[in-house]
Amino acid sequence: MSFKLRVYNVVTHNELELKLYERVTRFLREVKYRGIRSRRGIDIFERVLYIFPNNIKVVNYPRSTPLVAFNPGAIVKDGCLLVFPRLIFDYYWYISSIGLFVLELKELLGKYNSYANKTYYTKIVLYPVEKWELVGCEDARVILFNNNYHILYVAREITSLEGHYRSLQGYAILDEKLNVISRKFFKIVHNGESYIPPAWRDSAFLEISVKRASLLTRPSIPSSNGLIEIGWWGEVDLDTGNIELESLKPILPTEKWEFKVGFSTNTVKISSNEYLIGWHGVAEDYIYRNGVLVVSRDGELLGITDYILEPKGLVEAYGDRPGVIFGDGLILYKDYLYWIGGISDYAIGIFRVHIDKLFESIKWIKG
Repeated sequence: MSFKLRVYNVVTHNELELKLYERVTRFLREVKYRGIRSRRGIDIFERVLYIFPNNIKVVNYPRSTPLVAFNPGAIVKDGCLLVFPRLIFDYYWYISSIGLFVLELKELLGKYNSYANKTYYTKIVLYPVEKWELVGCEDARVILFNNNYHILYVAREITSLEGHYRSLQGYAILDEKLNVISRKFFKIVHNGESYIPPAWRDSAFLEISVKRASLLTRPSIPSSNGLIEIGWWGEVDLDTGNIELESLKPILPTEKWEFKVGFSTNTVKISSNEYLIGWHGVAEDYIYRNGVLVVSRDGELLGITDYILEPKGLVEAYGDRPGVIFGDGLILYKDYLYWIGGISDYAIGIFRVHIDKLFESIKWIKG
């Protein structure tokens, strides 16, 4: 497949930024992993359930009904689906918090295109506290480790009283009772220097231990033509939030028709060294379309689909930000892969595909 390489010229502020810029542009020039996907995708997901803001009742905050509830993280625990939606209650600074409600797994076996007919009692579990997250906590990716909830989220740091911000990669640990143990944001470090990209989001853990974790992530790299936004792999020190520059490597490139790509969900381990994760691409029409890829624990891209999930019809395509299905939860249950995601920045959709049909759609690179 032929493609047109988008040309980026460097705009750097320090040595770390220059090294990242050189690394990402070299990766794109080498054409590794490019030309595998096609522009035209086929949506293979069934629509299972839609959950709207009026289905949500917040129990620990005076404003009990959010204006919007979307982009939910999700995990399975004790036979239930725990859903961590992004909640917004006003449009002044558009401040997000992260909540939690419980959904019975049998609800995942519901009818096609069904609307929720119940109330989901929701607790806010993560909300802005620090200056570096004062304009919102967004888009949770959640895993359980050592009986604690480890949440990667987008922290919006305030940069002016007019509500201007930049996005940081936040990381919080909550105990079994949902008390916040710690919160921090990630930095890239090298030779005693540290660097925070102008925008950083779309991260998910692969392997995690007490002190370190491997992860997929998307630091945005400045150039004179805008930000270069593609997928990376790296390793993070969980005590400090530091990612050594030498551990970072780009692995998911844009194709010729895309402005950016990123990782959309948590990872799902499917073998000793294979992980599924959802990803998204934004094309010239500004629609968010999604696929799934398989990656090894050390960041080798093993397989990837074309677009296999995109917004359809009035309910999914029309909202506060039209044309979006986005993250943030991915689970395997009863031979189905479930994508628990946001629809057009206002509501939640649950989508599923049989695992056999999913694997038929993967274009294998290795393995």
